[in-house]
Amino acid sequence: MWVSRLGTRHSDNLAERTEVGLVVFETPVPATGRTRAVYAEATAGLVADEEVDRCLAIFDRRAREVGIGPWTKERVTGDAGLRLFHALADHAYVLHPERDQRREVMINW
Repeated sequence: MWVSRLGTRHSDNLAERTEVGLVVFETPVPATGRTRAVYAEATAGLVADEEVDRCLAIFDRRAREVGIGPWTKERVTGDAGLRLFHALADHAYVLHPERDQRREVMINW
């Protein structure tokens, strides 16, 4: 989950097309240059009104843990310019750190 302003390019893009790709790289990159990463194909968009309370509780807890909270419902609903977004991965894979080979992981919800 993440928070973003309505009207930004990526928020507008998600309104038009919900398919996204995500990548999370290992940091810092080892001196050998062989990094590890998780890649995912997902569907992303605004958190539905009926899910805001549940999702915001998760987002707020994590934000407080890393020192950027608190997040309240008023900050992401109504006249607020920010909204809560989420992505649901339907396909993921990792690269083998020694051989740059793709290893796929199927996700079944």
